[in-house]
Amino acid sequence: MNSPEIHNLLFRWLHVTMAVLWIGHTWSVIFAQHVRQPTADLWMRASAGLTAFTGISLLIVVYYAGGALTTPSQSLWMAIGVGVATLFLTWLLYDAVWTILANRPVVAAVVSLVVVGGVAQGLAEFMTGRAVFLHVGATLGTILLNETNQRPRRLTQRPSITAPPPAGTRAPRPPS
Repeated sequence: MNSPEIHNLLFRWLHVTMAVLWIGHTWSVIFAQHVRQPTADLWMRASAGLTAFTGISLLIVVYYAGGALTTPSQSLWMAIGVGVATLFLTWLLYDAVWTILANRPVVAAVVSLVVVGGVAQGLAEFMTGRAVFLHVGATLGTILLNETNQRPRRLTQRPSITAPPPAGTRAPRPPS
């Protein structure tokens, strides 16, 4: 087994192990402990961060540097640019959708599913099918990382975006 194969294998298994820890810990907090609004503790954040790190490493090693991203008729640099931009833009779009539609979770879920479908369709124009699946997975992982680390903290600091103001009152202005 040569060196790139060993790195590929190690990153894959480390990624799977960290993801299992992250998901398992999240489920134990939600289901076993009967917590309605779980808070991210050190183990959850560490496993989420390591899952993201190993996933991004795999994306770079296998697809961006490994030649599995595009066919000969597709532009490698265009595919890399679109893939990286997709990771960041969908993260921002998801956060905006769920912040704006916080009181309408069914509508937010439908919008999110439409966005995931649109992302997959758009990525298919620039990269191979397998790379599209991996980028959609990386997009969902990036969103979950945001949910674990940043979004809950922002929502608790600004409760005005989580609940509508009482009838007959004005919503408080966000701090500048």
